[in-house]
This record gives sequence, structure tokens and C-alpha cells, in this order.
Amino acid sequence: MTMIRFRPVKTQPALKYIREGLVEGCTLSRHLCQRLEQETVRVGTWLPLDVPEDSLYQFTQGGKLPRRPEEVIPLPRGGLLVPRGGLLVPIPNTLSVVARYLYRQLIVAQQRGD
Repeated sequence: MTMIRFRPVKTQPALKYIREGLVEGCTLSRHLCQRLEQETVRVGTWLPLDVPEDSLYQFTQGGKLPRRPEEVIPLPRGGLLVPRGGLLVPIPNTLSVVARYLYRQLIVAQQRGD
């Protein structure tokens, strides 16, 4: 299993990418964008340790998480939706890793009385 860790990234390039996404949004996005300007923030990402440093800043490109061959599902030929057959390949993500991290942070904050 690939080890995924929180890896800090250079703040300014990351914030530029985040701002570009938020600017297109509505009320919540605008407020978040304004908040980014007022706060001191650290930015990071959850990625495998073997992802090269320069890949950390390719924010618009995926493919940094390894695919797991055991999760690929072959689709038979002749089906209504996939007449030629094919493969169903799940897209790996870090949602479970981030959810566990946030859960632990909330528990710690609750124990401190925050």
C-alpha cells in the first residue's frame, strides 16, 4: 500500500490556483477568497512520498496517486451501455485520508474545549 502523507507546498503558487477557482464562484467563494487575503495560511496536499517535488505544483493535472490493479473491473462485451466491453477503472483520491485527518483534528479540538 502506498504511504500518503501531508506535504507542504509553496504558499504563493498554491494560493494563486485556489484564488482562480474561488473567483468564479458565488457568495461563499467570494468570502473564502477575501478570507485568504486576510489570513496567514499554510498550504499542503496529501500525496504519496514518491511523487516528485515538481509534480506538487501541477495543480490542474491528476495522476499523482497510483491506481490499484485489483480494483479494475472488466466489463463484458455486448452490454447495452458498453457494447465493445472495456475496463472500469476507479479514480484514486485522498478523501478517506483527509476525512480521517479532519476527524482527528476535531476530536483534539473538542478535548481542548475549542
